[in-house]
Amino acid sequence: MLSGSVSKTFVYRGVISEATYQEQDGELDAELMAAKLDESEAKADELDSGVLLFAERVLTKAGRLCSEFNLDQKQRLQRPQVASVGTSFTIP
Repeated sequence: MLSGSVSKTFVYRGVISEATYQEQDGELDAELMAAKLDESEAKADELDSGVLLFAERVLTKAGRLCSEFNLDQKQRLQRPQVASVGTSFTIP
């Protein structure tokens, strides 16, 4: 992908027409937007998988967690939590 100033130089020198430049610029913008959308969807899928794996581990070890956790840990586990993207969890 050419930088804006380089590609505009081609238009100025007559190497490509303004119409061709505008068409290719639009196509590149559309491709870039599609790539960003794909990346965003992939990150969301990865996050969903991580949350489901965490929930599965908590649910399958609920008895052990209740017997090993102190009161504060039990109460924290019972409260709804909001996590930011990139937060990782470990189950003892």
